[in-house]
Amino acid sequence: MSNSCKMVDKADKKYHEMAFAKAIPIYRKALAKDSTNTEAWARYGDCYRQNNQIAEAEECYAHVVGDSNSKNIYKLTYAQMLMGTGKYTEAQKWMSNYAKAEPTDARGKELESGLNHVDDFFEYKDDYKVQKLSINTSEAEYGPAFYKDGIIFTSSRETSDRPAGNHSWTGRRYYSLFYAQRNGADFKDPVIFLKGVQTKYNNSSLCFNSSGTEMILTRNNIENKETDDEGNGVLKLKLYIATLKNGQWSTVIPFQYNSDDYSCAHPALTPDGTKLYFSSDMPGSIGGMDLWVCTRTNDGWSSPKNLGPEINTKGNELFPTVAKDGTIYFSSNGHEGIGGLDLYSTTETAGVFSAPKNLGAPYNSSDDDFSLIFDSTNTGYFSSNRNQQGYNDDIFSIKKIAVKLNGLVVDRRTNDLLDSANVKIVEEAMAPDYKLTGKDGFFTTALHPSKNYWITVERTNYKTDSIRVTSEAIRAAGDSISVVIPLENGIALDGRITNETTGDPIGGAHVTLINTTHHDTLKTLADANGHYSFSKLEFKSEYKITAESEYCISKSVDTSTFEIKGSTTMHIDIALFCLLGNITLKNIYYDLDKSNIRLDAAKELDKLVELLKKYPSMKIELGSHTDCRASYAYNMALSQRRAQSAVHYLEKSGINRRRLVAKGYGESKPVNKCECEGKRFVPCTEDEHQLNRRTEIKIIALN
Repeated sequence: MSNSCKMVDKADKKYHEMAFAKAIPIYRKALAKDSTNTEAWARYGDCYRQNNQIAEAEECYAHVVGDSNSKNIYKLTYAQMLMGTGKYTEAQKWMSNYAKAEPTDARGKELESGLNHVDDFFEYKDDYKVQKLSINTSEAEYGPAFYKDGIIFTSSRETSDRPAGNHSWTGRRYYSLFYAQRNGADFKDPVIFLKGVQTKYNNSSLCFNSSGTEMILTRNNIENKETDDEGNGVLKLKLYIATLKNGQWSTVIPFQYNSDDYSCAHPALTPDGTKLYFSSDMPGSIGGMDLWVCTRTNDGWSSPKNLGPEINTKGNELFPTVAKDGTIYFSSNGHEGIGGLDLYSTTETAGVFSAPKNLGAPYNSSDDDFSLIFDSTNTGYFSSNRNQQGYNDDIFSIKKIAVKLNGLVVDRRTNDLLDSANVKIVEEAMAPDYKLTGKDGFFTTALHPSKNYWITVERTNYKTDSIRVTSEAIRAAGDSISVVIPLENGIALDGRITNETTGDPIGGAHVTLINTTHHDTLKTLADANGHYSFSKLEFKSEYKITAESEYCISKSVDTSTFEIKGSTTMHIDIALFCLLGNITLKNIYYDLDKSNIRLDAAKELDKLVELLKKYPSMKIELGSHTDCRASYAYNMALSQRRAQSAVHYLEKSGINRRRLVAKGYGESKPVNKCECEGKRFVPCTEDEHQLNRRTEIKIIALN
């Protein structure tokens, strides 16, 4: 056996023992002697990947995917490493290759989809301020959880309070829990948390109930006790529960669903304490680690329920947390994202979870991002190994930047502050945000640095004005930005359009305002109550206001603003003479098969003569109708003769023939369901037939 083969065997032994940190230098030496061993390159890459050394892992997997005989899974792994180093174009190529090679693995299509619009995840990156907390060290810190007036977190830092011992997986110290008391926007120096509760090995990822009297934490007690089917050493994580009684934490008891065959980790209680979310690879998992939930019972916890394929993937879903509003945050490397573990949110309604939403940058980076929590000030804390080349996790704070906009609205001529101005702030692709200035003319809101805004101000008797605030100006402003919006005052006009005869409002009336001095024209429609208004009248101008509506005589009113010195509102009501669109003349009867006007009908037509003489510009149509009895053609001819007879009567009474139109409609427009043509026969009384024997007057012109 060659020397390089012996070294590979030695490295493989450490690899299967999960002593990845010790295996790395042995693989390095072996592959320096023989670089053709694809399987050794794959395990070498795994060692780096398991320790979050993404750049080194990427170089190793590049050797693996170059071998056409390598397993397809390495196309996915290589693409994920490329994402982790921000090489999204190259990652897209290999993710597409994997999606085609393994069409049943939804991760390929999901991650490829995310890479197709990866720029979208960076849209709001400038809207947030992210800071590394001072409690971080050169070792790993992660998994913050609120406790009392500070946070508890996990760290591999050295301390005299913890027994010595290094983890063969990472080559670093075991993880311990530390408490840091809040100190303004940051935290005081951390101290070991409940030394007596923590074990020799890893203690991490804990949560508390809302009252701080119940604690659930993650830990493992024995290293490399179990092995998988290939003889690889496996560390199983377990959950443990403690209760605070009389100021003392009770003995830590194991979670009832722990097992030596799978892991349970990363607990998260809902605010009411009734549900427990956690990560596990127990039987029934869809991928590696899935999210599960239990409901509290009198005996402990109900059987775990998998959150299902909407949330869980063939990848890993880890580190769930639950905010006060019930939003569930978690991390995954199986949903579309930026790279590594990304943070997502979902909500649960009646047992159904919404589609996970990637929180985007800067919550997420090309590295691992996880364990997100929020305090009462909406400041978030999360864990990430960004800017660490994957070596160590740190804890960061994140808060949405709200550059305060301070605005004043003033009179352009006098500089007086204007109260009760309506301020409309429009962000791109968002609904307007409305503000109202107070007596001091002041308004305020929050702007975000990635957006441009239009600020529009409206006020009665003033001309509307707008200004644009750019994202560049917002970012340059620091904590606040101030604007002054001067409005030019003017004269408003309002009024009401009504029916001269009845006093009823004329909704929809057309109102035209003509500035006869400057020849400007404005138009509007009266509302359902007849009200109209204009807000941009000029000083020292003559105006003509004209109101028009169907079946009404238009009317114009002249007015002037020459005598007006300051802003005001002019009130001008206009009453129009109107007629209904159709007028039915009752009791106009004709003898059978006759068209001459009888005496009783003549009385009704005489009333129409008086109306036509009063309004000489009025033109009308006289439309005659019949009932359905007799044939359709007969009734059409009969109605036309009767209409012409009525027109002839009006003409003899002195009405110009050109103002009159005779129109026969026969039985074509019944006012009820009385039909008797062909098969469409509806039995009707004589009174019902009489309703259809009518003559209607339609006004076709009235100036």
